[in-house]
Amino acid sequence: KADFGVTSLPTYDGKKETSFAFVQNAQVSAYTKYPNAAQLFAQYLVSNEGAELLYSDASCITARKDISQVKGLAQDEQLSAIVKCFNESMPMPTAKRVSYFWTIAANIGPAVFDGKMTPQAAAKKAKSNWDSFLKAE
Repeated sequence: KADFGVTSLPTYDGKKETSFAFVQNAQVSAYTKYPNAAQLFAQYLVSNEGAELLYSDASCITARKDISQVKGLAQDEQLSAIVKCFNESMPMPTAKRVSYFWTIAANIGPAVFDGKMTPQAAAKKAKSNWDSFLKAE
């Protein structure tokens, strides 16, 4: 078992940082042959019971704002901290160019963190890599 914890992002220059929120959606089709069943299924997915199943079987977090009635999740120290952070985050854009950012960050971020590159050099390299991605479109 791993010994770890979850906390909120630190402040920077006295300002609270905002994280990105990643979500997966489930939808029901308006064109289904079974609209009542589809509506009931959608309601189940967002119910406390559905959230409990999502948590207990998949260790996933519900999109519900209030997790106090979701058995197990409300008592889970790590995941409830993530829910709190999620409620203060902004949705992650789903644009093609966002993937460019993550590719660049994955290559540059660790180098800065490990002290192999200065933040200034990383910013310059990130700009250069970004421009290269855009030219390749």
